[in-house]
Amino acid sequence: MRIISTIILFLILASGAAFFLLKDKSYTLKFTEADIDARVSEQLPFEKDYLSIFNVKLDNPRVDLIDGAGMFGGGADAIVTVSFMGRDIMASGGTDFTSGVRYEPSEGAFYLTNPSITNLTLNGLPPTLTNRAKNAMSLALAEFYRDRPIYVLSDEDMRQQAAKMVLRDVEVKDEVLHITMGLAKDE
Repeated sequence: MRIISTIILFLILASGAAFFLLKDKSYTLKFTEADIDARVSEQLPFEKDYLSIFNVKLDNPRVDLIDGAGMFGGGADAIVTVSFMGRDIMASGGTDFTSGVRYEPSEGAFYLTNPSITNLTLNGLPPTLTNRAKNAMSLALAEFYRDRPIYVLSDEDMRQQAAKMVLRDVEVKDEVLHITMGLAKDE
């Protein structure tokens, strides 16, 4: 019972501190493409089998924040190995995609949603397998980003911790992710 009381007291104090810290102000946190790239790089390489014949490996991510579009652009190096007619065919190249971004407040995390391939180059792959390889790559991107945030607000940074509670806006300006938090409306 004492532990529950302590937790409730802590939550009340944290909420009060955030309110007084932010009641008359708004703060904007800024994250560059390099910040996000570093986070995604920590999670790669990623490798998995798809559609029974494709092995997809993603590595070396690229991040492209798209101004004003509310979109995330990115890419990765790709190696696809196809088990076809009793032999393995390996093709290498890269993929580029665009995606939406969603914020999960309970985690303070940003995730990509519905990545859509805009370009796929796989050298050494027969043309008859290109569409199937694109489907496998789409599945790989969707699976990889579904459970892996591109950025998580820090619990150790007071401003980022407060942002989890009072997030107002997320936008991309000048190829930088701007996260605005606060209770006051900008005038």
